[in-house]
Amino acid sequence: AEEGKQFVEARLFLLAGGYGVYLEAFGDSTIDSVELEGGSEPRLRRKPTLDVGKGDFVVLRSLGGSGDYIVDIADNDLGKNAPQLRSLQRLWKAKLRERVEALGIARVDRQLNEKGIVSPNIRYRLLKQTIRSQKPEDFRILMEYIGLGDRSERLWAAMDEIHSAHIRAGQKARNLLEAAVLRADLAELVQVGHINVSLSEIDVGALGVFRVEDCSPATQQVEEDDLRVLSKLEDDLWQG
Repeated sequence: AEEGKQFVEARLFLLAGGYGVYLEAFGDSTIDSVELEGGSEPRLRRKPTLDVGKGDFVVLRSLGGSGDYIVDIADNDLGKNAPQLRSLQRLWKAKLRERVEALGIARVDRQLNEKGIVSPNIRYRLLKQTIRSQKPEDFRILMEYIGLGDRSERLWAAMDEIHSAHIRAGQKARNLLEAAVLRADLAELVQVGHINVSLSEIDVGALGVFRVEDCSPATQQVEEDDLRVLSKLEDDLWQG
């Protein structure tokens, strides 16, 4: 991997309208999806990206946008504290990356396991989207390991604040998305396979609901910044 870049396992999905998108291929990653069940009102739910398949309807930023819009909503909720909190998030990830570049992921994983973290999952911890571990004790051990032990309590409190903002953001986005989908032309969604939706109450850019037409059976290493970025595919580039 190139220095400063993070590569992750992902699958390529073909979407209605000739679009393509890479989605993460690991268990903790989720995406908003719209469920259309015969005649009943559409229902929005957060679905593991590993479970996304042909016929599902997923919500993504429209062409030109990138990333998970939940981050933007959370930062808006955090207000003036967002830059400092995100800076602390980047700080510990940068320190962890330095250790990984020096020793390798396998060795770092093993050393943290020996220190008491059952599943260090370092490759996942390096991703921008991850915030903190489930257990405060695991986070403390990790901070000590990367040389930030004296700031572990402050860093945990900051990451916990970001985590809470993400939960609130997810709830708000899903409520607004559900209302927006109900206002949309669902007949067009079923017929064409994709529609645009607008969340006028919050500024997250243009969003769209897209039907999954097919997905690659194999995963590949994709740069993290290329995840969830909608792109137009040439017909002859997609071979299923």
